[in-house]
Amino acid sequence: MIILIFICFLSMATESFAAIASTTAPGAAVATKMPPLPAERIDRMTQSVTLPNRRFVDIRDLLQRLSRAGNFSLMMEGAVHGVLEKVEGTTIEEVLTKTVKPRGFEWRFWENCLFVGTPERMEYLWENLKIPLVKSAKQGNKVSAEFHDIEIQTVVNILENYSGIGLRATQSINQHMSLRVVDMPWEKVLLGVVYLNGFRMVISDFSITITP
Repeated sequence: MIILIFICFLSMATESFAAIASTTAPGAAVATKMPPLPAERIDRMTQSVTLPNRRFVDIRDLLQRLSRAGNFSLMMEGAVHGVLEKVEGTTIEEVLTKTVKPRGFEWRFWENCLFVGTPERMEYLWENLKIPLVKSAKQGNKVSAEFHDIEIQTVVNILENYSGIGLRATQSINQHMSLRVVDMPWEKVLLGVVYLNGFRMVISDFSITITP
């Protein structure tokens, strides 16, 4: 009888250990799974694009040209800048792969928007891109605008007009960024601005504050 009880106890302990071992430990890295690109987006990525017929092209100007050619939104981290000696590729995807990525920047599509930034910021963005915002905010109000090297404080002030809530950035945020948004919900623009530049959001019932 004692032996039988011991065997049962050992079996239960083994199953418990296996269940614990299969659980992701707190803080452990989890692979980020990007949503698949819809067929329409793949078609736009492979479409031909007319490139600047000159050397020494500003990378932000190039990305905005791609955004216009594909008719999608574009959001760039403030660190995305520099002059390209030459531009390679004949399609949007080829230009991003052959010209933009070798400069140390990554790109991803999400809901008709191209996000471009450093690898670290892109991971930070992707981890937080679906965080729900304040319930009292006006959801889905769409923004269409194009800015080159604009102050992030100004972008936040513009988005406040669409949000229906208090929206502000602390005075310590003095960075700039470039973006082109086409019928993009203001909350998606805000998430891109915040997390693509490594900021945080302090959310209350009727306001959002952007902090470093």
